[in-house]
Amino acid sequence: MGSKQKDVLLDSKSFLLSMEMSDLGWDRTVYDLELTTGPQVILYCYDLLTNWVWMASLPRQSFIELSKKGFESPHETEAVRGGIATLIAQAAGNTAVKTDTTDNWEQQLGTLLSLYAGTTQTWDRANRFKDGGHFFVVNYRNVDDVLSTKLRPFALVDGKNVALPPAELARILRKVVSDDQLAHPDWFTLLCISFPFFIPLAVHGPSLCHAA
Repeated sequence: MGSKQKDVLLDSKSFLLSMEMSDLGWDRTVYDLELTTGPQVILYCYDLLTNWVWMASLPRQSFIELSKKGFESPHETEAVRGGIATLIAQAAGNTAVKTDTTDNWEQQLGTLLSLYAGTTQTWDRANRFKDGGHFFVVNYRNVDDVLSTKLRPFALVDGKNVALPPAELARILRKVVSDDQLAHPDWFTLLCISFPFFIPLAVHGPSLCHAA
């Protein structure tokens, strides 16, 4: 990863909160109470192999600036994707290590996801999140190789600044994964994963923006 992107990682302190989903719902960690108001973009990660789900919220303008950096640095895309894949695997396996109080894995992951958003067609189709919304990444990966992975982005555009309830998020993820099984069976065959319990479910509400 280039020095500019490293600086972005180290300097980013704009995350409001992060959450991991448990059987009881969202488990919350708040980073900066001063940033709990104003327009937001909400990020979600889902690791299919482990069913690990993570969410982070950050000010919309911070997300827009970071995603623009990603858009303007296409030569960094593979490094950003590799960083996301590594952190997801570590976090899902409970092996992520906090480096210090300002540069922990959650801030790194949120920053990398924001940078990655700017490299996707999803970002353009969501009007570059100028109106806010939710940015999702599903991680399809091989159990034996962290970097043998397919990051699958999609978006839901709204300006409500509220994280999706766990049940609604689960319905959306099931719908997307089910659609992917039909449209891209090679993603599942090559990565040696098959989850037949993901069945098509109706998803109501704002339209999803799909694109790699």
